[in-house]
Amino acid sequence: MPFVFDNVSDPLVQPLTGSAPDVFPLAEQVSGTWTAFAATGSPNSKGFPQWPAYSAAGRNVMTINSTSEVVKDPARQSREVIENILFPA
Repeated sequence: MPFVFDNVSDPLVQPLTGSAPDVFPLAEQVSGTWTAFAATGSPNSKGFPQWPAYSAAGRNVMTINSTSEVVKDPARQSREVIENILFPA
């Protein structure tokens, strides 16, 4: 939540987030993405990679870190194991 609210510079929060130089731009990006999503329904915002809508066909997921990127079907094997347990063929 500190990244969503961009309050990573708060001394009470820094034990959770740390104070490395990459924490502050990441908080700005995540906060901007949440703001864009709240205002428009789309998470795409300045300074963040293009975030395509999720679909079962594409399974594109945004990994958010100091370098954020869209990843196609991360943890595919784990997902398939769980699907096979919950929805056996």
